Amino acid sequence: MFYLKDYFALADFCCLSIWFVILRQTKTDFTGYGNNAAAANCSGCEVHKGFYRTYESVRPQVQAAVLSFQAQHASASLVCTGHSLGAAVAQHAALDLTISLGLRVNTLYNFGQPRTGNAAFSDYFDASLSNRTFRVTHHKVLLNVGLLL
Repeated sequence: MFYLKDYFALADFCCLSIWFVILRQTKTDFTGYGNNAAAANCSGCEVHKGFYRTYESVRPQVQAAVLSFQAQHASASLVCTGHSLGAAVAQHAALDLTISLGLRVNTLYNFGQPRTGNAAFSDYFDASLSNRTFRVTHHKVLLNVGLLL
């Protein structure tokens, strides 16, 4: 006898397997932001290639905008946030602004953020920003369940 719930279980398994294969093929070494100073402290770090390249493509504009705003509003707090892809990019931005420019990111709020790196990258990130980071996810979000590596 065929049950509809069995079909969904099979579909969930197939989708998870496909996502796992896709995510495994999109990793790259973390080489820092703009220079390799950050990467020297992040041995064995790997990140999701798409999220990393996306942030690198907007990095000059992000840095210029933040520095310009900071010059006009010196006492303002810096908060980064994003949803989904934007959350992954916000994580890279927060880390870059902290290690490359020496800025203090007061808080990072991310919603539905997929994993951006391996355990070594996570440890490196946590050493810089962990007590100021909040990641909100739903327990059934597929990308939150899939592994990067």
